[in-house]
Amino acid sequence: MKKLLVLILLSALTSVSYAAPQWCSGKVTQVWINETGNLYIYGDWINNHTMICNVNEAWNGVTPAVCNNWFSIVLAARLSNTNVKVHYADGYVDSCATIPAYAASPRPAYVMSHQ
Repeated sequence: MKKLLVLILLSALTSVSYAAPQWCSGKVTQVWINETGNLYIYGDWINNHTMICNVNEAWNGVTPAVCNNWFSIVLAARLSNTNVKVHYADGYVDSCATIPAYAASPRPAYVMSHQ
């Protein structure tokens, strides 16, 4: 009986899905902030609006100071037509193409511009 229980537990543990870290990279074609301060971007890796933070209040552990810096990064990248890389840590998203949209988006670990 104990062996059967161990086999069942091992099977359950190995069937748990794991989402690896994701580095979503490309052009941001839209940057906008709504009336409550939510900062959204429209990246070509997903072709949808994703929330990355809130400029007025902490959101999912991202402070307004960090959010305002991210806003500067994505806006500068948009205006200069350079790429942005948004990193999501382990378990947050399955792929860049399937990030939940709008306020259902998970928080990024970081946002950067690059060539």
